[in-house]
Amino acid sequence: MDASERFAMALNAARCRGDKDLLPDRLVRAAAVALPADGAGLSVHDAPDLRTPLAASSEIAATAERLEFTTGCGPCLTATEWELPIFATEGLLARRWPIFHDLLVTRTALRSLLALPLPGRLRGIGAIDLYYRDPAGPLAMDGDEARSVAGLVAEQLGAADWPDTGAPPWLATQAARRRGRVWTAVGMVIAALQVSTVDGLALLRGAAYATERTVDDLADDLLERRLAPAELRGHSPRPATRRAPQEREARAPMGRTTDRQPVRRPRRGARMVGSVYPDPPAAWDGHVLLLHSSEQERRAGLAAWVGRGLELGEKVICAEWPDGPEEPLFTVLEAAGVDVATAVRDGRLVVVPVQQLCPPQGQHVVVERALAEGFPAVRLTADARAAPSVLSPAGYRDSERRMEELVRTRPVSVMCQYARSTTTGAELEDVVAAHLTGVHQWNLATGGNGDGLVLRGEIDTANADVFAALLSAGDRAASRALRLDLTGVTYLDAGAGRRLDDATRRFRAAGGQVMLVAPQPPVERTLQLLELDNLPGMHLVGREP
Repeated sequence: MDASERFAMALNAARCRGDKDLLPDRLVRAAAVALPADGAGLSVHDAPDLRTPLAASSEIAATAERLEFTTGCGPCLTATEWELPIFATEGLLARRWPIFHDLLVTRTALRSLLALPLPGRLRGIGAIDLYYRDPAGPLAMDGDEARSVAGLVAEQLGAADWPDTGAPPWLATQAARRRGRVWTAVGMVIAALQVSTVDGLALLRGAAYATERTVDDLADDLLERRLAPAELRGHSPRPATRRAPQEREARAPMGRTTDRQPVRRPRRGARMVGSVYPDPPAAWDGHVLLLHSSEQERRAGLAAWVGRGLELGEKVICAEWPDGPEEPLFTVLEAAGVDVATAVRDGRLVVVPVQQLCPPQGQHVVVERALAEGFPAVRLTADARAAPSVLSPAGYRDSERRMEELVRTRPVSVMCQYARSTTTGAELEDVVAAHLTGVHQWNLATGGNGDGLVLRGEIDTANADVFAALLSAGDRAASRALRLDLTGVTYLDAGAGRRLDDATRRFRAAGGQVMLVAPQPPVERTLQLLELDNLPGMHLVGREP
């Protein structure tokens, strides 16, 4: 018996029992039976923040929905926006939606979920969530069966009574009525504090998170006059049970949220992007690009690169310029756990004026002098922002080419530091092409295996242009086949999938073949749902034994 048949049987059984529940309640319980899960929830979305739950198969599923609404971000919102299933294992939840993951695992026994957008009349506004206690629960689900049940749910709702004006009667579920109280409470906050709708909801979310409650609970307190709107600013509405210090430190302020996970201070030699995908230490060797979006990211990457060199006994030479960051380099490295005093005393770590490294002959002289001192290898790094004070744009590009020659011919590693905000368009493409197998961004890194390009981390709207630049440079470097090793890619969204199609179209039209090698199951399912594997010249392949 397949999932569609199980769904139909469960729905008919509810009718035979004469259940008085509204249609969404019956549908969500039938879906939980058809697609074995530990809970299911059905919701609609008029806008990113206007999420209304229709029904839940159990209290634990209802709690999970309220927690996601409290954080303002999560798989269900993403699935509805992109109209694509999200197989959110616990690992993916922790990386992509760390605040929601924190609440989910501390407030419920659930660890993962599968978010399915609804087709038909509910397309773009409706979704069904399936919750699991198993951290990898969604991966056991058959994607075709899941979509078939989502289609049946949408079909039932689409065939129900839809009046010409007003909302369908089946929208008046208990869960929907309770969420309506939230919008009444937001209106109270707007009127009392003279704030916008966005800020009013953000205040509610922040207070709910700070007191370890949900927005729905806090809205009840406002409407019942147990709480005044003014108390949302700078005051905890009620005492909360405090977490252990290490747990509190890991949590971020609520309100306007982001899917990005904060950059953490790395250990010596650690990769700069936190826990997204730990690179092997050797990933910091050779000619690498640190593409940073903030000074914090630059410091973390610099500390990882320096730590790697010191562990190998190399001489590490860093260039600074007078108008650089206010905090001295040694202070930054010490804060990241680098034993600066010992390294400086032993001559393994030095800081030189940028003028010594930018002229091509300066690089060669510095390297040869260090090797003559008996060091097995040399590391050089400079911030590209310092170059205009010494070189013309053409001169700097020539310097980059000579750096690459040094890396190929001598025991040298070079790290070029570029600010993400100012490296765009054609310059981004040139910079990425010059460091194709050594790009390090906060959530994406590349490498080479002698047979193609290795990608690690997450690919989404935040780095879609970097991904496109990598693909363009990769197909220019390839002859007939571009191999993309996706083993280390833990997340790829629909937008990145479309970039993959667009950026390689000309290459494939000219007879080139793109090989997508060994993607992880969630990534593979995304590629298949987008039907990228059916495009001419695009192939999904497993890793060769």
